[in-house]
Amino acid sequence: MCYVRAHTQGILLRGGLVLALLCVCSERAHTQDPSWKTYTDTVYGYAFNYPPRYRMQEQFQSLYLTDGHIRTEVYVLDLTRSMSRAGSHWDLASLAAERAEATCMADGPDCSTSCKARGVEVIPNSHGVRVVAVPRTRFDTCKPSPARTLDPLYVADLSGGGTYYLLIFGAELDKPAVPVDTLRVIVATIRRVAKPER
Repeated sequence: MCYVRAHTQGILLRGGLVLALLCVCSERAHTQDPSWKTYTDTVYGYAFNYPPRYRMQEQFQSLYLTDGHIRTEVYVLDLTRSMSRAGSHWDLASLAAERAEATCMADGPDCSTSCKARGVEVIPNSHGVRVVAVPRTRFDTCKPSPARTLDPLYVADLSGGGTYYLLIFGAELDKPAVPVDTLRVIVATIRRVAKPER
């Protein structure tokens, strides 16, 4: 599906004015495009689609969605053991906000960095998986600069059947990451897949 936009400048042809139309295909339109690749993880039981120019790269037991120098980490946080303890409550919004704040905390002898979640946004998912985005602000006492807005952390709920997993897409601090608009389209395709019989 393409979005048609009228170009602001017209073209004069044989005495008549013709508007130049520009067809713009956003990545959102390609979610059903067969050229998109699929990444599948049968250990945790999920899959998602991503644009063909990207690739999944394993490095030092970490998984990244990459395109040249940009990359975003993709990982599963297993909270099954902590959720099994008495009194634990599975609340995706709270867990996602806690994770978003924890990912950029660092203390040193003279300074520290921390993050504050700025709310939790529900991201529509075409496969019924609960997904949220957590925008955050970073505070850095190591540099005399104002607080910075960071890319959101995207968190999908893969809990079920007695297991509690969070699938997380997160940018590394101070490194170029997959654009936010692209990640929003990708997380909309997250779906559960069957795990192999053991």
